[in-house]
Parts: sequence; C-alpha cells; structure tokens
Amino acid sequence: MTSDSTLLFTVSLRHLSSDGKKAGADVPNAELYYISLKQLRTLLDAANALAPTVEYPAEPELRITGSTGKFVVRVKAGQLHLVSWSAQHKGGVVTPAQVIEAVGGDEKGDDTSASSNKSRAPIKSSAKATAAKGASGSDWREKLTLVALGIAIIGVNCFTVWFVTRPPRSLLGEYRLLPADEAQQVLQDIAGAYETGRGSGDRRIEISKDGNVNRVKFGSGGSVKETQNFTVKPAMAGGNKALVTSRKTLMTIKDATQLTLYGDTYKKVAN
Repeated sequence: MTSDSTLLFTVSLRHLSSDGKKAGADVPNAELYYISLKQLRTLLDAANALAPTVEYPAEPELRITGSTGKFVVRVKAGQLHLVSWSAQHKGGVVTPAQVIEAVGGDEKGDDTSASSNKSRAPIKSSAKATAAKGASGSDWREKLTLVALGIAIIGVNCFTVWFVTRPPRSLLGEYRLLPADEAQQVLQDIAGAYETGRGSGDRRIEISKDGNVNRVKFGSGGSVKETQNFTVKPAMAGGNKALVTSRKTLMTIKDATQLTLYGDTYKKVAN
C-alpha cells in the first residue's frame, strides 16, 4: 500500500460545507484540492457527527478522487454510506475509519519519519564531518519543501474561500422551454407516479397533467415521512426532454417510464 503521507485527494462536496459541519440543499457545491488523509478524516468525522441531524431535501455527498481510485460517500438515514466500491471494499454503512481504510491509508504515515529517526544508530565520531555535511543538505531540501507546501496550502485555501463564498449557482444549466402545445403533450405523456423504491429513504414523485408535482420521502414500512409540492414546465436540455421545476432544478425524462432527479432514477409505477 502506498504510504498515506504521500496521498493527496480532490474532494467534491454537494449539499455540504467545506468543513463538513453544515448541510443543506442551499449550501453551494465545493471542490477541495490537495486534501491529506488526516484532513479527509477530519472532514469525514464532521460529516458523521452531522449525519443524524440532516433533513430532506438535503442529500450531502462527498466524491473522493485520488491515486487509489474514486469513492463516493453519502450521508443517508443518519449514517455514512460508501456507494462506490471494489472487490476489496464493499459498499454500505461505514465509519470514517473504514472510509479512510478504503481510500488507501491507515493514518500512520505521518509518524514514519519520526519512527525512522528514533531507530537510527548513533553516528560514529569518525563520520561526524560527513554526517554534518549530509545533514546540512537535507535541512536545505526540507526547508524548500516546507516553503513550497506552504505556498500550495495558501493558494488552495484562498481558492476554497472564494469558491464557498461566491454567490450560489443554479442547478439548472442551459435549457429551452417548449411551446405551449408541445409542452402540454409532454405533460399528458409523462403524467403518473414514479418511485425509486419503497424502502426507508426512497422517494415517490406524482406528476399531474397540469404540471403540479407531489414528492414524498418514505419512512419505515412504506410510511410517508416528508412531503414536498412544486410545479414543472417541459423543456429541452442537452438534446433531451426535461422538466424544469419551480425549485430551480432539472428533472430529466429518460423515456416514457423513467425520470432522474438529483442523480436518482424514478421508475413509473402508475399512470
């Protein structure tokens, strides 16, 4: 395994603040660069502590990219869920420590240099001059490395502050509303009930022919935990038909029986 002291990651945050301590659908997306395993663990610990308080429509997510692969961690039902996995790391409910292990480290790399220094034998007096010369060169390289690292950290932090504090962008992207007659036909065709499933945390969307939408979140036993009402207007986006919601989001029409919203696929269960 690669020493975790050399591992750096890019972390994309959705519905989650850059310190992992605030979640909400109105929290702007953020991109963190050159994140160490120690910083990643701190972020995961904060998200894990926040998880029991997260409420719909917030759906926090961390997309972790590094030399060891790509991983997606979602805050769902009060816990962290690893939804990308490999043969070595299965998905499901995880702790911050298990996520750190999955992405390729055990948080011991920072102590490697110290342990190595302690285990070295004393320098013999006959080699003092050579050792002093080598130490001088080593100190120079270490100082240069620290200066470069400091500049990189300052640059990343400045970018993060700018990214987090800039005005929130729309989740819609580019789209074009359809003419009234064509829009009405789309609503006629797409009207019905769609579900992601019937388990706790799954959702159901009911679309009427007049464009009114009812979206519910299921609790245990198929009970309705939360309800949300909004309207939609048919449009074209990226060459495909879609529904622009009054909540400033885009619902993609995959075909006559499937829709996608916030990355989740809803399948038609009733007309």
